[in-house]
Amino acid sequence: FSFSGVILWQVFWGGVHGVHTIFHPMRKRIRVLQLDATIPVFGAAFGTILSTWVSFMILPIMMWRLHYHPSITVLLFPIPVLVAFLAGCCVGLPLLMLNSIYQDVRHSMGFIHQFLFWTLPVVHVAPAAGKLYYVMKLNPLSHCFDFWRGLFSGNIAEYVVPFSISAGIILVLFLIVLRFYRNFIWEAVNYVL
Repeated sequence: FSFSGVILWQVFWGGVHGVHTIFHPMRKRIRVLQLDATIPVFGAAFGTILSTWVSFMILPIMMWRLHYHPSITVLLFPIPVLVAFLAGCCVGLPLLMLNSIYQDVRHSMGFIHQFLFWTLPVVHVAPAAGKLYYVMKLNPLSHCFDFWRGLFSGNIAEYVVPFSISAGIILVLFLIVLRFYRNFIWEAVNYVL
């Protein structure tokens, strides 16, 4: 249960932090060569796929060893993985632009990591009541984690509608953030360079 949540968290955080690790060392070269500004997004996607590949291979082995037989719904796993990566880019791209101007943003990534980790049902189940319940239910990514776990348990019926709404929200946010990023990243980089 918690290992599957950690795998999806790894994909999400790859979208947040992956763009930073690719863009900052190469920002002068990307600017001089006048390459497309979306190269860090594709690089982060490739790096995330490579880094989580081992985890994805361990999950079926663990299920086999624990005599757990998933249902056929587990074949839908690329959908929440893509949504989690796009959600990570929704957080990571604005932070990348801020980090181009203010270098202290890079140091706040650990705090952002901890805050998001504990306000999402990564290693624990969402509570049934209380303040954290509302925080988790209003966060679109928490529905992605619920749907992800439902894939492995076989009962995704109760998670399909909230996940679909959350995926639509995340996709629209990603398109807005990507448009904003492509329009303003070079102004942020020129401010520093």
